Amino acid sequence: MPAQRADVAPRRDEPPPGLAAWCAHITGSRPFEVAIVVLIMANGIVLGVETYPNLGAAGALLRWTEWVFRLAFVVEIAIRVLAHGRRPQDFFRHGWNVFDSLVTAASASTDPRRSDAAGFQVSARHRNP
Repeated sequence: MPAQRADVAPRRDEPPPGLAAWCAHITGSRPFEVAIVVLIMANGIVLGVETYPNLGAAGALLRWTEWVFRLAFVVEIAIRVLAHGRRPQDFFRHGWNVFDSLVTAASASTDPRRSDAAGFQVSARHRNP
């Protein structure tokens, strides 16, 4: 990286060096995008398998795996927000980022002892006959 001349002020729209630059580099890379797509597909498979009744010991493993996916998605969003440097609010200018954040927040706020794949506790008295 060439040294910056002292008489030239840094541009305001450039990310600050360090963490923001590293996060921007990561989020702009093809391997990061591919990894996120693979995580989404694998999470979908886990959620689908969880809908089967009587999973036995595999049910607990699947629920644990689902929490690992949730953590990965929270880390993904954190990296994407940090990539915006001193203007993290710019992350939310894109509708997909807002949607992704809401879905991740909703999934992270569900009860881990849930009884259905959607992540919400279902009691018998609230079910339709």
